[in-house]
Amino acid sequence: MFGKHTILLTRMVQKMNEIKKEDIETVLNHILSVADNELNNKTEKELEDYWYFQYDKSKSKEWNLYQFCKLLEMYRVRCRKWEEIHNGSSCVVERVRDNYLMPKIKQFIEDICDEKDVVKKQQS
Repeated sequence: MFGKHTILLTRMVQKMNEIKKEDIETVLNHILSVADNELNNKTEKELEDYWYFQYDKSKSKEWNLYQFCKLLEMYRVRCRKWEEIHNGSSCVVERVRDNYLMPKIKQFIEDICDEKDVVKKQQS
């Protein structure tokens, strides 16, 4: 029994050694090409499909902030790439910040502030 597994494992390792750097490069380039084509065909409105954050009231504010930051960065990268493809790289940082990120940040602030926080803020 042990011998059969050893033979199978040896064959698998031999097959893995047959994979060339060029093969891996071809596969990765294809994956990137498909992702670029998908992004190229999106409309500005469809960029919302890449926004995955949803405030979870059952979790702590810290947990929500952590998730928000992580997903905001992913969204920023997609929006920047889309902006560069469709509108060029001039002022892309400002466009992405103003058009895509700031609305998400404003919404997050609204979500994270509960009634007590709003009252405290108004009193100060």
